[in-house]
Amino acid sequence: MVAAFKAIQAASPEGKLKAAKKEAEELSTALDEAKQAAEDLKSAFNDYDNAVKALEDCTKGTQEWRDALREVNNEVLGLLSEYPELATMTNDAGEKAITYGENGEMVVADWAKEELLNKANTAIVNTQTAATLGNQNVREAQIKVDKKDFANSLNKIYGTEGTSFD
Repeated sequence: MVAAFKAIQAASPEGKLKAAKKEAEELSTALDEAKQAAEDLKSAFNDYDNAVKALEDCTKGTQEWRDALREVNNEVLGLLSEYPELATMTNDAGEKAITYGENGEMVVADWAKEELLNKANTAIVNTQTAATLGNQNVREAQIKVDKKDFANSLNKIYGTEGTSFD
């Protein structure tokens, strides 16, 4: 009996509105997460690029250079930890995403950075589309609830039954 009541309630305009709102909220959260993931990726690549620049600015063989080399490699290891697909990515020419430079520094190919950033941006666009559709579903469900409430109000005022605006 309880299951039947819940099924009827879920199928009602109010139940559909509640479900649409929940889905829209989840999609909004997913959009925020996709945006944050893209920002984190950009930030990680900026940190890597800054470490490479610092290495390039050092005199080879000095302690400062060795520290900068270690920092570049640590940045790449951090990238690999967060984005393990970098370890196995290759482009159409068969080049690996991660290689080693002449001084032993780990190098992230520009094409690999671009590919990951494009994937992150595509995820944002796809999630934005889904969130927009979710919000549209909420608006449509709200209209149905409002129509039902309006019809019920008219029925009470005029004592009629069966008035509907579907």
